[in-house]
Amino acid sequence: MTTISSAISTGRAAPLMFQGSASSVGKSLVCAGVCRILADMGYRVAPFKAQNMSLNSCPTENGEEISRAQWLQAKACRLVPDVRMNPVLLKPLGERGSEVIVMGESLGVMSYREYIDKKAGIWKTVIDAYRDLSRDMDYIALEGAGSPAEINLRKHDMANMGIARATGANVILIADIDKGGAFAALAGTMALLSRGDRAMIKGFILNKFRGDPALLQDALSWMGRRYKRPFLGIVPLLAGLKLPEEDSVAFKEKSLAPSGYYMEDGKTLDIAVPDFPSISNFTDLDPFMAESDVRIRILRDAGDFGRPDLVILPGSRNAGRDASFLRDTGLGRKIKEYAMGIAESARGALAGICGGMQIMGRVIEDPDGEETRGELAALDILPLATAMGRDKIVRTRRARFRADGLENYVHGYEIHRGRTRQLGNATVCVLGEDGEELGYADSRCPVGIWGTYLHGIFEDDLFRRDFLNTLRERKGLPRGDATVYDPDRQLDLLAKTLKNSIDITRLLAMGK
Repeated sequence: MTTISSAISTGRAAPLMFQGSASSVGKSLVCAGVCRILADMGYRVAPFKAQNMSLNSCPTENGEEISRAQWLQAKACRLVPDVRMNPVLLKPLGERGSEVIVMGESLGVMSYREYIDKKAGIWKTVIDAYRDLSRDMDYIALEGAGSPAEINLRKHDMANMGIARATGANVILIADIDKGGAFAALAGTMALLSRGDRAMIKGFILNKFRGDPALLQDALSWMGRRYKRPFLGIVPLLAGLKLPEEDSVAFKEKSLAPSGYYMEDGKTLDIAVPDFPSISNFTDLDPFMAESDVRIRILRDAGDFGRPDLVILPGSRNAGRDASFLRDTGLGRKIKEYAMGIAESARGALAGICGGMQIMGRVIEDPDGEETRGELAALDILPLATAMGRDKIVRTRRARFRADGLENYVHGYEIHRGRTRQLGNATVCVLGEDGEELGYADSRCPVGIWGTYLHGIFEDDLFRRDFLNTLRERKGLPRGDATVYDPDRQLDLLAKTLKNSIDITRLLAMGK
């Protein structure tokens, strides 16, 4: 990677960077909250993450793939999401390496060494994207990745101090105090940074605090004396915040009941979700957090299954691998038995989203080894076959869901390589505005067993209400009114909390 020792020309935009003492400390949401604060103050602000590693992505309006985190941060800035905000997205595939997406376009799967060999050209693209994005902004809110103290990665770092040096950004270091060890994490990060990089750290933020901040005063004073840097804020734990998480670990901690947990109370809709090793776009489940009578729990083996009212097979970056997980854990057999029960009794429902729908079919064909080489038997719940291809579909869509008396116009997006075709008598239940088939259902119970390529379908409040009401009726529960899944409102709540817990005036002064 070409080293850039001096700050690039950025026009008038002042760069502020949020880095973390570890992964999942909350830097994505802190960055989003600060973006909303600055936007509401009248500043032109945009988010930027040079390199993001995540299986949570979505299309821009131009059909370019970016991380969901930067998509949300763009919304926080009241901007249209732009590929320049996340020029590099890595989608990890385990031992095979990662799919490398640059400026919204996939370059294919690369090992770490293959990626490093191409990184000089990629780095130039990152710098060009930042320079172009910053021209019309007052502030750029940069987000780091993981921790800047990963000394094994320092030589090729692009996401943390690499981009901080290139842009001349002042860095705020965030630690998660809820997990414990926050002061040690901050001190350890400072100790492992080089002298030059350490000088770029201008202040600290403690995130996810429970209790009385006065109890921290001795520790804050000690850290201040030792490192000559201020604590800019102590952010409380926002347990009820309904915003998408950056990675699956944080999502499961916040949103799902623990593995093995099952309780039938007769008043709650129980949604069970297999814990796919390659789960992607799990933000499809976020809208259910708006429902007071819905509980989501995770399934890791057959003993966890219970008697759910809805099973959702979520998105998957490797449908073959996740189909094997279902077979190996016994969950595949349980889900097939559950589907047979739906067809016989019309109680409960099974829905698959994208890779989840592919797994519901009979076979997944992958002759080029895009995910799993060869042909793999799926669950054989729907008469479908999926063929993996090299060309990737990335686009936003409007469509109509129509099945057994339920009809709604919905919106969402597609991100997939597979092309799915019917092998038998399946009902088309999701049809795009252009007439393309985007989802299929079991002809015996179309609302009970179905799958679709449309991510984000549950974000449509009216569709979610009508679909959940079919489950409530089957369980003998009263029908519910539409609830509002509104990330924008949650961003306002986040911004209000941060404004009351962070010294924004001091923070902005650091950006100048």
